[in-house]
Amino acid sequence: MRSLYVVVYNTPKFTRASQKTSKDKTISEFLQRLKNHKVWHYDIGDDPSFYQFNQGKNLTWGICRTNIRNRLKKDDVVLFFCFCKDCFAYYLTGYATVDNIIKQSEIWQKKEYKLYRNYFNILIKPDGSKTRWIHSEILADITGDHPDWLKRLIVSKGPNKLFALDKDTIKVAFTERNNYIIFKQDSADTFILKNQIKIATWEPKDKKEVWLESDLSNKIYEFSFNLSNHSKYEIVSQTNRNSLRVHDRNQSHVFIKYELEIDGLAQWKKDFKEYLEQNE
Repeated sequence: MRSLYVVVYNTPKFTRASQKTSKDKTISEFLQRLKNHKVWHYDIGDDPSFYQFNQGKNLTWGICRTNIRNRLKKDDVVLFFCFCKDCFAYYLTGYATVDNIIKQSEIWQKKEYKLYRNYFNILIKPDGSKTRWIHSEILADITGDHPDWLKRLIVSKGPNKLFALDKDTIKVAFTERNNYIIFKQDSADTFILKNQIKIATWEPKDKKEVWLESDLSNKIYEFSFNLSNHSKYEIVSQTNRNSLRVHDRNQSHVFIKYELEIDGLAQWKKDFKEYLEQNE
């Protein structure tokens, strides 16, 4: 049995993104893509790393939504939607299948993960020793850092050989969690749209989003919320909800979870990919 999560990430208001600049070429290029938000909608910290993915690199997820990342297992699938804060619209981004789940420290310790060291969704780097780590976010000067960075990394505080140093050089002992998600590369398992599809709109103070009245939006809605209508997907259990947005003061986008048999999830990916390819 495997899980399918329906997840919404946010892209920032254009006015916020347009004020950001950098002398670093790589960051500057990302900011230009972020500002050109009508072409593709990125998270302001590129997490999940769709900007890196669109540069031909692996897709990863390493900072946001620990409530989901901490639950993910190998071969689980995440269906990503984007909410554009500037245009009050929802877009389908695509789906991705979990390949590997590692600790962020392993990115610096193991050669096979070296390629992720320049990703924007990293929270730490070594301080030069073999046992201590420094809080370090590449985009911190542009987007601000995460004051709760340690909480996003750890299982619990307590005696451990690894130490982190925060900006005030206070030692914090912690047990690091495996929650840096690396997704599979094969397009059958990870299918991210070249052009995101607008599927719904939202008006401030409304409880839910309003899906567009089109065959394309209706079909995407069916693949997102009506899986139980198709016995071939072998649904075991599902979250009882039919909207991306929830009327909640603390969090507008709570994930949706399906439990499917392995063959059923594979069939869902195959069917969804074929449909999206026909309508790109």
